[in-house]
Amino acid sequence: MQNEERDRVDLKELSSKAIANLGFNDPLEPDDKRLVQLNDVRGDFKESNLLWQLGIREPDGPAEITLEQQRLLFGGHQGCGKSTELLQLAQKLHRPDRYFVVFLDALKELDPHNMRYSDISLAQAKSLLHQLQDSNIEVANTFLARLETWFDERLRKRETTKDFAL
Repeated sequence: MQNEERDRVDLKELSSKAIANLGFNDPLEPDDKRLVQLNDVRGDFKESNLLWQLGIREPDGPAEITLEQQRLLFGGHQGCGKSTELLQLAQKLHRPDRYFVVFLDALKELDPHNMRYSDISLAQAKSLLHQLQDSNIEVANTFLARLETWFDERLRKRETTKDFAL
């Protein structure tokens, strides 16, 4: 009886440690050993159809330029693997002959309880600039000038609003 009780306590401790180590809020990287591929059990989902919609006609081929804009919606409950799937897709798409992919984890970069459109734009620009730096791509100042002006205007408006509120 004592051994069963000790085993039960060890199992509870082990399961709580396992759950704590899973990190449900963090997506799994594409090369993570814990990642299980589920494409075969997803019904009529085919990755090739998704890539086809994005202009990639051959599994290892380049993206063809299309005039149609594509909008893809990834939905599901928290922790079901949306971000993990998007990271895998980003890895497949981020190539010079396909797309320049910028991944932004909005929950880490933004406060979902206190957010404005300008906050989203600023987070997107920050992620884009980091990705450009990581890829050793230099952007001429002439292209950045309008963006800098836009952010300056937003910051000035925000400061004016704060001063007015005081």
